[in-house]
Amino acid sequence: MTLKHCDGLWLCLYFQQLPVEIFTRDAQSDKPVVIKTRQRISHANMAARAMGIRIGSSMDAAYTIDDGVVGFERDEEKELFALNNLSQWAYQFTPSISIKPPHSLLLDIRSSLKL
Repeated sequence: MTLKHCDGLWLCLYFQQLPVEIFTRDAQSDKPVVIKTRQRISHANMAARAMGIRIGSSMDAAYTIDDGVVGFERDEEKELFALNNLSQWAYQFTPSISIKPPHSLLLDIRSSLKL
């Protein structure tokens, strides 16, 4: 097995809260929002976590803590669409971009270091 030499310098943009942010871009941040996958919470915004809502909990448990919790079913298609939009934005910095679903973009920034 031979190792390939890589001259790039890669930056990873990791969007940990992307599943929440695609539903809450224009919403108030003080409202508890959770993303669920098969009725289990997979992501939560800061307001929901501050109330004690935990990842892995059921939606029933979240509603017990606060009946005003807003829950969305995870939409991986929307997440990929958002990553594609972010990659288009990142082309202003580098032409070498790789989308790494579900939460990341990789950018080769070596050529940008000269700027």
